[in-house]
Amino acid sequence: LEHIQLTYHSEKIHHQIIEFSKNYGHEVAMLAGIDHSTGDAVIIMDSDGQHPPSIIANMLVAYENGNDIVLMKRTNLIKNNFFKTCFLAISYFILNKILDINLESNSPDFSLISNQVAKILSLHFREKNRLIRGHIQTIGFNKTTLNFIVPDRKFGASSNNFFTLFKLAINAIFLFSTKPISLIIFSPIFILTGVIAHQFNFFQLNLMQLTSILILSFSCMLSIAAIYLKKILVEIRNRPLYIIKQHIV
Repeated sequence: LEHIQLTYHSEKIHHQIIEFSKNYGHEVAMLAGIDHSTGDAVIIMDSDGQHPPSIIANMLVAYENGNDIVLMKRTNLIKNNFFKTCFLAISYFILNKILDINLESNSPDFSLISNQVAKILSLHFREKNRLIRGHIQTIGFNKTTLNFIVPDRKFGASSNNFFTLFKLAINAIFLFSTKPISLIIFSPIFILTGVIAHQFNFFQLNLMQLTSILILSFSCMLSIAAIYLKKILVEIRNRPLYIIKQHIV
């Protein structure tokens, strides 16, 4: 897309500063920004310098061309971290085989949404367990993807280690897939089939091996059920997503 020159006058820029009573995490912070947005479109971006403001002009062009959602996709490797790049590529591939939606690979939270999409997210997507980049890709509307090169980080240090990325992937699976609960439903059938096959000597396993398989299967089912129970408890408590300590308009 062609770059356009944007000229702003200070009297036309309205700033809002939202201070939470505590840190509720980046997902909730993004939702709070969406909740209090007033413009025709909302741009979600980090303040560490890796979401370059120079790309905003292209995002606005895409929006003016009729796109309610503009996703941004990284085109360069994560600097000095080949293994993290490979891990992300494999994770997106596996996730898109499991999820009921297709997550755009290498697309961070850096995106533009129209006011109409912002209102839908604000009114109807109030889950405590949330992934805005996934929600954005489930609600339809005209959508496009733009490429961008991630510049060097200017501020702070990244908190995205392998544990946080793994946690993000697990959250996405339980948010956008029914396969984990299906595994619980059908696992007893597979276990029963295995026990019957063993009894009739269709395959040879000693008692210790069969017991280990059964214990492992039940442990997996209990773990999946516990994750669902935890997420259900968080939702039914219906506590506020965030508490604002100070709102400066």
